[in-house]
Amino acid sequence: MSSDRRSSLRHLKQVCLAMPCIVLSACDEYYMPDLGQALQWSDPKTVREVLVSTSNQRLLAFRTDPEQAFEIVIARRGRKELEHCTAGPGFARFLQAASSIFMVKKVESVVETDTEDWVTVETWDTSTNPGTELRLRAPNERDPRTIMQWWLHDQYVVELDDGFWTDVASGCSRLGVQGQQTEKAP
Repeated sequence: MSSDRRSSLRHLKQVCLAMPCIVLSACDEYYMPDLGQALQWSDPKTVREVLVSTSNQRLLAFRTDPEQAFEIVIARRGRKELEHCTAGPGFARFLQAASSIFMVKKVESVVETDTEDWVTVETWDTSTNPGTELRLRAPNERDPRTIMQWWLHDQYVVELDDGFWTDVASGCSRLGVQGQQTEKAP
């Protein structure tokens, strides 16, 4: 083997060994949210697509232009038909609540993350940035707090609009235009 090839392999080996250190140190220095302030997650005016995943439903809201109203399609576990409606004031309230979350305090004892109480809200805006993902745990009988998962290891108690959880569960009846008949998508 030539000395240039050995040198190249040695250099490649050093880079490969150093890579996990670079990645791990970058993960330790992530952004910490400010407690007592609202964390602006996204700008509702520029959002073009929203996916809300719960244990029993998927809600997809989309629009091709920020000036248009969102179209909402909802699939529920155990139902063959889909709900379809045009977004109304309830969806605007939901999107605003999901876009700006008030950070209360860090959770000392981590809350289990694989229960049915967790909801994932993903948004994509008009920029070229990748979408954002927000993981929230709904209040339940054991724990009345709303918990937000931050990165991989931290959790925070957050405050949301009072109607947030009802809006997510209600589908088109609260998120759609008032008086509009919910269409069953084919």
